[in-house]
Amino acid sequence: GSFALEPEQRRGYLSIDRRYVPGEDTFALRVGDDALGARGVHAGDLVLVHPSSAARDGALVAVRVAGHTVVRAIDSRDGRTVLV
Repeated sequence: GSFALEPEQRRGYLSIDRRYVPGEDTFALRVGDDALGARGVHAGDLVLVHPSSAARDGALVAVRVAGHTVVRAIDSRDGRTVLV
């Protein structure tokens, strides 16, 4: 499926040099917690999200969990993909 923001989730606009934006569908997402603090990503930070159908182990991903969007790392364990 695709990852799209609902109009009520949009908070404004951000100007970024196109050299740092991987695609036209890229958007910024504000991180809501410190779960990735050890990787330098903290609550309140803005991350660029480029929707993709495949992510590699260790990649940071934006996912919806119980109606909330969170940023986490993914890992394959025993043939399953897990959020870490």
